[in-house]
Amino acid sequence: MEATFPILLIDDDPNLGDILSRIAQDAFPEASFIHFCSIEETMDYLKGPSVVLPKLILLDINFNREEDGFGYLTLLKKQLNDVQIPIIILSMMADDQYVEQAYSTGAVSFVEKSSTVQGWTNLLKSLRKYWNDIVDLPSDRLDGSDSGSMFKALT
Repeated sequence: MEATFPILLIDDDPNLGDILSRIAQDAFPEASFIHFCSIEETMDYLKGPSVVLPKLILLDINFNREEDGFGYLTLLKKQLNDVQIPIIILSMMADDQYVEQAYSTGAVSFVEKSSTVQGWTNLLKSLRKYWNDIVDLPSDRLDGSDSGSMFKALT
């Protein structure tokens, strides 16, 4: 099956993208992961001339830097402007303060990271069921030629 559901993963763990891509082969075969370990790499990608917009963004909140994922969430929302891409926050712990801050900053969901392959498999199956099978997401056209598209060119 051809991967037709691009997911942008922003997480400083260089192995997580590979792990999720391997698990997705069975759990979410329509998914392809675009993985960046920093917000700088992500912003460069989003500003690129031939950007493939994701249908979903998974954003870690714990980075080994001063800035955290909440600051990145704000930057992403600003960069994407009117582009409607759901952003899901990932964290190792579901602290109430983190959860509240995630939603108030614009995330559509807060998910606690798994420490097992089975947990990641379950997460990808759930993402597939909800984001690919149940809900309707905006078109991924950048040129505006799709009359139902909510996407606009990134400037």
